[in-house]
Amino acid sequence: MATPTYPSKRYYACGAAKSTTWGTALATGAAKGLLILKDGNIALKCKYIPNEEIDQVVTKGGVVGPMEGVDFALEFSMRYDPGFLGNLIASLFGTAGAPSGSAPVGYTHLFAWADSYAQFFTVAVERPGYIWEVQSAVPYKLNLKNSGGFIQGVLSMRGNGWTDASAVNTLTQMDAITYLDTGNRVRMSEGVFRMNAQGGAALSGSDALDVSDFDITYERVIDNLPIFGLAGICQPKESAVPKFTAKIKLPRTTAANLAFIAAFQAGTSYKADMVFTGPVIATTYHYTMTLTFQRLLFSEPPEAPLDGIIATTLNMEAQEAAAAPTGQVGTRPSMGLVNLLATGDFLA
Repeated sequence: MATPTYPSKRYYACGAAKSTTWGTALATGAAKGLLILKDGNIALKCKYIPNEEIDQVVTKGGVVGPMEGVDFALEFSMRYDPGFLGNLIASLFGTAGAPSGSAPVGYTHLFAWADSYAQFFTVAVERPGYIWEVQSAVPYKLNLKNSGGFIQGVLSMRGNGWTDASAVNTLTQMDAITYLDTGNRVRMSEGVFRMNAQGGAALSGSDALDVSDFDITYERVIDNLPIFGLAGICQPKESAVPKFTAKIKLPRTTAANLAFIAAFQAGTSYKADMVFTGPVIATTYHYTMTLTFQRLLFSEPPEAPLDGIIATTLNMEAQEAAAAPTGQVGTRPSMGLVNLLATGDFLA
């Protein structure tokens, strides 16, 4: 059987594998499928450089320049059981650990933000008649937002280079790709956003805000450097503090919403979480995704432009808390998942 050639994405697969040596590919396969909508333009990145020396009234030649680092962004529908995408997301946060819980009520996985991160992955995706491979890539940014009533994710990655002639990820490995769960997409209707003063009581239902849209980003700022003896770039390292941003839209402006302007001026800090409660796992136990922010501040004044219906937009950034606020765990932004994955640490 040959690699498919029909020019439609529905015929093709994408997979990944945790790598161990930068620039050396590892094979994807069973349980390593990436259930994506787009691959963010995984492609050869280099330029043709025409000669610019003297005595050429019209350019007479040139050379293909060196291979550059490959930036791409995996677009996907967020699921309570994200499969191998969960490994990539966990590696961005840097800490996962073995889950707590038991069958049949579900397992809780917590992705916490580490000082630094070190894991990287081989990513392979099919094109008509070819398999394109990035031997080593690190995730550096995760964006989550509402898209048509579902939660869509975009995971930005930076890789060392590209090949379409891999001896590691061939048709055999691509045909072996499987996915953990193709259902259980996270829905906007399943979510609640709660926020109160950072030093206040534990978050409760009375702290919920009506939210019609949101856009949350977690980002590590990394470099992009070529070095001697290596095609492409060396393993990226963080060059600045991480960035955590949240844009929250409140569809009906109230006086309470506008009171946030004074909170911005005063530099008031909040704590917040965004909890999505999905289908039943067993009895009263549900699939869950929780985004936790232990210290959240306004990065600019709340917006409430005059319109037919006046809405408010809150632009905020997350920081590290001095201590875990009441009712929360940890001091840095985190992501929690409750699902049926019992096989251990996403980073193992």
